[in-house]
Amino acid sequence: MLRAILVSGGLALCQSVWAGPSVSVAVLTKDFQYTEFAEDGRVLDRERGTLPGVGYGLGYRAPGVEVGLDVARFAALIDYEGHTQSGASYSTQSDAVMWDVGVTLRLHLMPDRHLFTLGMNDASWERDILPAGGVLRLYEFYRWRTTRLGYEYRYQQGAHQLQLGIEYLKKTNGSMEVNFAGINPTTIPLKNGAGWAGGLQYAFTLDKQWRVTANYHTEAWSSGRSADVLVDSDYGPLKIHEPKNNTIKSIFGLAVSYRY
Repeated sequence: MLRAILVSGGLALCQSVWAGPSVSVAVLTKDFQYTEFAEDGRVLDRERGTLPGVGYGLGYRAPGVEVGLDVARFAALIDYEGHTQSGASYSTQSDAVMWDVGVTLRLHLMPDRHLFTLGMNDASWERDILPAGGVLRLYEFYRWRTTRLGYEYRYQQGAHQLQLGIEYLKKTNGSMEVNFAGINPTTIPLKNGAGWAGGLQYAFTLDKQWRVTANYHTEAWSSGRSADVLVDSDYGPLKIHEPKNNTIKSIFGLAVSYRY
């Protein structure tokens, strides 16, 4: 019944690449599909939806190196399709709020258009699966960390810039706090996950200070079943865990950047 993490990976959605310091703000949307599986491979539940969001960035560029800090928040009601413990199908919505804070280091290789990237993100997900059809509300709160290692190719032609990138993702330090009627609130350590991300970014420089950017970022990753955790409940001791899962997520952003 419980679920594994849906995580948010590296953003790089609204960073500036000019020399010196810069700030940026972005309007974002996140589309995703999240699926959990039983040990025999059966689908336990799915969540699908689009979450609007907003992002903020700080950047600094020096010869041969760039550093960026990004913060993003997404919130929306999303569709949930699952099963009760008796196996009956039911549908409802999940009230989701997600935060992501990430730092990215870019090192310029030779020539300058080739970049090596290293990043780390801390994220949280407040997940409130709403009651429906006699099934009670289930509240979960997730925390996790993503380490990112990647390569980017950057092409500049006058005021126009195109950037392509790929990253390997490692999900670690995950935990989930669950609160469900009839059981004691419990924290479950989550299995590490791994996956890949890719991105495409177009930027147009308006003048020496202003730039507009369009960014598309997609990710796919999987996590294994967590270990069982024993909890006290109104029904006696119970073993609960997070099932095996996979996630496909895409983020689109429009940003404006200002260089000081």
